[in-house]
Amino acid sequence: MSHLNFAKRKPQRQVNVYVDPELANCTHVFVRVQAKKGTLYPAYDGPFKVLNKHPKFFTLAMNGRENTVTVDRLKVANLPTIEGITDATVLSRPPVDTSVTETIPILTSPTVYIDSRVDTGDLSNTSASAPPIEISEQDPHITRRGRIIRKPLRFRD
Repeated sequence: MSHLNFAKRKPQRQVNVYVDPELANCTHVFVRVQAKKGTLYPAYDGPFKVLNKHPKFFTLAMNGRENTVTVDRLKVANLPTIEGITDATVLSRPPVDTSVTETIPILTSPTVYIDSRVDTGDLSNTSASAPPIEISEQDPHITRRGRIIRKPLRFRD
């Protein structure tokens, strides 16, 4: 056993990541989205304002918060210069307001719509004088709109 030699480790390959030299003096950056999305979704979010710069990560103002993002995910945002605007923060996204709640109305009874292409005649007296619909035990199902569902003969018991 003492004469066995162990296999030597292979040196790990270092992956070289391209870091844009313009990141050192930029004011706004785009951040690469890490989630796997389809081809029609943008690969980068932003632009976001750079608050602090470090060799390996930047501190950004993202959606009203300060977030640290690694340099590997950043891309320089070449923003257009607009006359009269000295600060480009106007182009970044506004903070999300979570205090706004929207109420969705809930229908309590179904609404009956009458197709205008169908000749219905005089409907004012028919609802009171119409005989009630008799439903046999074979066809017990009525939809929320009031329609009767009858199974085909081959599916009936």
